[in-house]
Amino acid sequence: MLKEDYRSVGIPMLPSVSGSFVTAKAISVYGYLTVFLSFLGCFVLPEGGLLYGMLLLPYNSRLLQLVSRLRDDPEDLDRAKGLFRWSILYMFGVCFLLVISRLQVSIAFNDQLIALIKDFLMGLS
Repeated sequence: MLKEDYRSVGIPMLPSVSGSFVTAKAISVYGYLTVFLSFLGCFVLPEGGLLYGMLLLPYNSRLLQLVSRLRDDPEDLDRAKGLFRWSILYMFGVCFLLVISRLQVSIAFNDQLIALIKDFLMGLS
């Protein structure tokens, strides 16, 4: 990763203190925790949570894919940089999804989807 850059300026960052394998493991844990916490928005949002959750799936899938690739080869600088770039886009994307989920069209979609699920479940019983 960028351990030599951190070491040269005396910044005690995890890659320079503990190495690439420990850093990749920590990133993996944080990645899975991020995915879990991001899905809590489906339940916390007062309205529009279902659309938020559906649109969040590709974001979280890509994040976990890049985390897994880095965990497989922690010394690969390209994988580390790719994950870093995606993590920035991910945060912008999640914030954008939160804004979208508050729009009236998202609320209407959420209500229609809930009604559809209820009708489906009533038809099964």
